[in-house]
Amino acid sequence: MRSSKRSLQDQDLLDIFKQIAEQKGTVRLFNSFKGLTIANVASIIDISPGYVAFSIHEFQAVCIALEGKTYIEHASLPEILKAHAVTNDVVKKETVLTDFRGMGHFLGKRLSNRVQPREPVEVEIYVGEQCISGKLADLSPQGVGIYTFAAYIYGELPLQKNTTLLLNMKLPDLNGGLKLNGKVTSIIKQHGTLLHRLGIKTQPDPKAESILSSYVAQHSEEVLRELQNIYEALCSSSNTNP
Repeated sequence: MRSSKRSLQDQDLLDIFKQIAEQKGTVRLFNSFKGLTIANVASIIDISPGYVAFSIHEFQAVCIALEGKTYIEHASLPEILKAHAVTNDVVKKETVLTDFRGMGHFLGKRLSNRVQPREPVEVEIYVGEQCISGKLADLSPQGVGIYTFAAYIYGELPLQKNTTLLLNMKLPDLNGGLKLNGKVTSIIKQHGTLLHRLGIKTQPDPKAESILSSYVAQHSEEVLRELQNIYEALCSSSNTNP
């Protein structure tokens, strides 16, 4: 399967979904909500030319309603697929997907539990003696994402991939500051602006990883509670509508 623009109408892909359904197997769906990866199993309930209907988890139903898409993984599929929702019933926990496109084999490995801060968090980025300011985009126990306008201040971004640096930040709910050593793994420029998003892999530090793991776990629970509240609100709204 070519991962560019191959659609579900290809018979071999249809056959794979039919085989999964006949074996009463499940696929795994991935979405993201506030930086947190939401992944749950889904079962196939109907197949027609160009479309597949799934029974899904309520959290996945909420995410698909918000994003209009999801990612599908199964050992029988030649690669991970991105699909768009034609219909999505949050209350019934059912979705109909189409426009399946290959996304390669490593999407699932790139997904990790990341959380976004509830309020702005200033970050000091030290490269040698130079200090660059930024704002925390998200974090996980092994890495952080940071937004910076450093290119606006310096005329160009004084960082590149594999640059080693020191981060200093103060997370809400955390007494004192947190210092992290890391390396730049990705730099993405926001189109039409001088804003850059940095992906930084932190160096192994048991104490820092323990702090970050606790922070991520706490905020992950809050995100899941929010998803549950959204689901219950949508069900309640559906029940009150004539």
